[in-house]
Amino acid sequence: MIYQRQGYRFGAWEIRLNDKIAIIEAEGRRTFPKLDGLYVPLAGVADPATWDDYENNLISDAEAQLLALLK
Repeated sequence: MIYQRQGYRFGAWEIRLNDKIAIIEAEGRRTFPKLDGLYVPLAGVADPATWDDYENNLISDAEAQLLALLK
């Protein structure tokens, strides 16, 4: 997993596993929705909008969801 600034408007995470890759681009609003959703939302945050709205804990099926992003 490498963060790339060049070649993307706001940067992107390039995730590689064997011969599979996922490119997750930033949206410019402090969010990577496909990655942010893998984390547990903070208590009291009904509609998380940025990566600051999540705990540093993954949801139970985060690994399976991340692997599903790889193509």
